[in-house]
Amino acid sequence: MTDLADEVGAVRSQATNYDNSVVYDTNGTVLNSDSEEEMYGLFEQLAAIVENNAERHQTLAEAIQASNLWHSLNSRQQQQVLHLINTTIEHEFSGSYRELSAYNLDDAEAYNGGDVIFPNGYGQLTDFLASGLDIRLNQIVQKISHSSEGVIVRSNQGEFSADRVVITLPIGVLKSGQVSFEPPLPQTKQQAISAIGSGLLNKLFLRFPYPFWDTDTEIINWISQEHGRWNEWLNVAFYIDKPVLLGFNAADYAIKTEGWSDEEIIEDAMAVLRTIYGRNIPQPESWQLTRWNRDPYALGAYSFNGISDGIPASIRSRQALAQPINQRLFFAGEATSEDFPATVHGAYISGLIAAEQISDL
Repeated sequence: MTDLADEVGAVRSQATNYDNSVVYDTNGTVLNSDSEEEMYGLFEQLAAIVENNAERHQTLAEAIQASNLWHSLNSRQQQQVLHLINTTIEHEFSGSYRELSAYNLDDAEAYNGGDVIFPNGYGQLTDFLASGLDIRLNQIVQKISHSSEGVIVRSNQGEFSADRVVITLPIGVLKSGQVSFEPPLPQTKQQAISAIGSGLLNKLFLRFPYPFWDTDTEIINWISQEHGRWNEWLNVAFYIDKPVLLGFNAADYAIKTEGWSDEEIIEDAMAVLRTIYGRNIPQPESWQLTRWNRDPYALGAYSFNGISDGIPASIRSRQALAQPINQRLFFAGEATSEDFPATVHGAYISGLIAAEQISDL
């Protein structure tokens, strides 16, 4: 992706430093260093216990509940540990800890280097890649049929025929069954679709008339009473010198709020910011937000390792999802990536692999 960004000439911000952060307690006061150290220590102890003792059929929540350490914690300690479960696990994998596999939470690889932001947006990359292509918009795919003669894709506006097709439907759309296949997908692929979860991570960008927060701090944490409620904020002003905050909601709380109006979501977020920064902070001048579960062409943000019939998703699940069918149907997308699921680069590489598979024929 770096090479592609260089080719496009996309400007990038400096790398994010996740240690440049602050943690606010539920009442809006800064969590003292002793409490913060205890919180991280308990989380790391619990994570080690789960990693060493989780059974194949257990969700992360079930494995936590099975540990003696969890039951030895008081309610405040549990609340603090749940904060880190949300910000470091649910935000990362997009699934609820009640659905994530404890046995195989993460089998992905990672590149070295920090995370950076494109101040002018990822659209620079997709616009570049789309240049010169014949792209048909507003075609809602309903059915994909294949035989030894070729492939027919039926949409709400007609039919397209091809020798081969690369299918990049998101895992949420595949799970929904709203696109049918003839003949049906192989059982191994259906099992993979069932085991791989479709997660949710929503973002809310708020632009204010001026910054009322410490613009030198990159990550703002708040320990909520209700699990997952606006637990993490990114100080976008640190990177683009504009008064913008980005709030994250994942999994259960993201699902809860998706049906709310923009105004209701913003007011909920502002109630949290007022708890931290006081009642006199200004209202946002503008905003942008996502509702990935309610997007019928996404039905989720990205994939995670879930559990189906007591068996956790794994690299084998993603291999099965990526497996071509009869040299006619080829599959790509982040959920098919063995090494880099749930990432832009994983999705991009999977497309290159599918193209190479076809080229080799």
